[in-house]
Amino acid sequence: MPLTGNTGPVAAAAWLAELGLHSEEPRWHVEILIGAGHDAPHDDAPTLLRVDLYSEEWGYLFRHAARESWIRVTDVPFVHGRDDHGLLPGTPKLRNLGALARCLEARFEIRLSLPDAVIRTSLRGADLAIRTWLAVW
Repeated sequence: MPLTGNTGPVAAAAWLAELGLHSEEPRWHVEILIGAGHDAPHDDAPTLLRVDLYSEEWGYLFRHAARESWIRVTDVPFVHGRDDHGLLPGTPKLRNLGALARCLEARFEIRLSLPDAVIRTSLRGADLAIRTWLAVW
């Protein structure tokens, strides 16, 4: 995967612009919790895809079967703590994150519940734009 300097901040800024969003503050964040099946997404859910977007980086955490992978992208993708599922080499560009979600569903025979995602953000009025982005994954 070819990456350029400042990949995390550039990708996060491009994501924000593509969704038609902006921030009044230089530092902003979006956290999206996506559970599987009928489980409500929460920080301690046994199966969880958490997408983190910040003004200076983006990343994701995937937890399933008591194993966890946490990947962050600043200037390059790197493992933050653990990569039990071996996801680092397949980390896509941010705009292609939906493809990773579909691969996780197939590999682990799960169904991520995108409509039930929990969104936490510092961006006012961003919920609809983020849900629309998730819907096209």
